[in-house]
Amino acid sequence: ECEVMRFKLKVPGCCIKAIEYTVRGVKVVVESQALDGICPICGTRSGRVHSYYERQLLDLPLGELAVRLRVRVRRFRCLRETCQRCTFAESIPKLTERYARHTKRLSDIIWHVGQMAGGRPGSRLAQRLQIPVSRHCMLRLLRRLDIPKIDAVRVLGVDDWAKRCG
Repeated sequence: ECEVMRFKLKVPGCCIKAIEYTVRGVKVVVESQALDGICPICGTRSGRVHSYYERQLLDLPLGELAVRLRVRVRRFRCLRETCQRCTFAESIPKLTERYARHTKRLSDIIWHVGQMAGGRPGSRLAQRLQIPVSRHCMLRLLRRLDIPKIDAVRVLGVDDWAKRCG
C-alpha cells in the first residue's frame, strides 16, 4: 500500500476546508476569509448572505498532480434600497477574476507560455507541464493584454533593397 504524500498548499485570500487526492490530481475545497462583501455598483458593505454556489478553478500543478480548486462563493444582499443590484457575489481579488476558470497565478504562467511559444505549441508545452489548456484559451489570454500606445512615427526609412526589387 502506498501512502499519499501531503503537500502544503496556500491559496491567497482563502482558507482550505478539505483536500482530496485522486489519481488525476488534487481537489481542494476553499472558502473566502472575508467577513463581508462589497457591492460592485454602490460600494456598500454587506454581511447578509443570500446564498452560496461553487466555482471550479484550475491552479498551479503540484509536481505531476493537477490542482483543481472548488471555491465556495457567497452571494450577498445589497443593503442599500436604491441600488440596482439586489444580490452580488463576493470577489476574491487575490485568487481570480470574474468569469475566469484559472487562478491569477496560473493565468500568468499560461500567458507567458503563450507569449513565448504561441497557440498550438504553447498548448502542447502546457500539457507537458500538467496545465490542461487549449490553444484557444491561450490566445484569448494573449489578446487581453493592454498594448502600450506608441507615439506617432516622425522618421520613416525605406529599405534600399526592397526599393530596387519593386
